[in-house]
Amino acid sequence: MSSTLLPSSFQDLSGSQIQCALAATCGILSHVLYFIHGERDLQPLRILIVSMIAQIVLSTYFFSLCGAFIPSFTHTIFVDISFLTAISTSIIVYRLAFHRLRHFPGPFWSKVTKAYGVVLSRNTRYAHDTAELHHQYGDYVRIGRS
Repeated sequence: MSSTLLPSSFQDLSGSQIQCALAATCGILSHVLYFIHGERDLQPLRILIVSMIAQIVLSTYFFSLCGAFIPSFTHTIFVDISFLTAISTSIIVYRLAFHRLRHFPGPFWSKVTKAYGVVLSRNTRYAHDTAELHHQYGDYVRIGRS
């Protein structure tokens, strides 16, 4: 592609930077268009299979460009990090600013992840801990992300 076809702001970017930006855009779009609609917790196997296929295709593509394993593997890792950072950021921003339960009080980590509820329920003091949360936050307490 000729550099004259690209806007001047893109002419300074390398191919890997553009691919990482594209991966970040795909991460945000996958959250907004797929993960935000419905419960995807019941589909981990399907998500894992699609992810593995994407990794194989991406690694093969970068290997065909580079011709060597280490640079193609490194490039794949950078693209993966861009995708995962963007989708994680999109999920966190959505849950804190746009989710329909955002106005319910509760600990910060309970709004962002399921891990808070899991940690809270792993000991035998769950009823006592939730009673303390009700004392601190009021009648309605958000102890899970949804």
